[in-house]
Amino acid sequence: MNKLNNFIERLTEFERNISVISTDLSNRVNNDTSFFKYLNSVDPKYLNDIRLILIMTAALQLSDTESIYDSYELTDIAKIFDILLKQHKSNLDLNLEAIYFNYNVMSDNNKALALINELEERLTTELSKINEIKNEIRKEL
Repeated sequence: MNKLNNFIERLTEFERNISVISTDLSNRVNNDTSFFKYLNSVDPKYLNDIRLILIMTAALQLSDTESIYDSYELTDIAKIFDILLKQHKSNLDLNLEAIYFNYNVMSDNNKALALINELEERLTTELSKINEIKNEIRKEL
């Protein structure tokens, strides 16, 4: 039991730190210098967290600094979404951000529709499972 408590404490601390970092990054989204300076100071163990990556993709899209656009292409952001979607298909926020990005930023209606169709399929399947569980619970009441 002690090992599980240790894990729970570390998980709680990790989530608390992610929350602080997310808030700090979100507050800096419109200040590129501050945003990237802070992002570069974040402990690397947190940088793979999808919540931070989504904040970073938003910051890249919302930047008011013209020179920042010389350091990447919008297709780089599209690649980030593609990589994340392969590993995190069930993440609804990620799916929605990828759909919005492809539709609004890239003007790639075909890709946006393909993502919507894939998401609808997964949601339909998951909703069916949820309804099965709900019906089982209702029978027990």
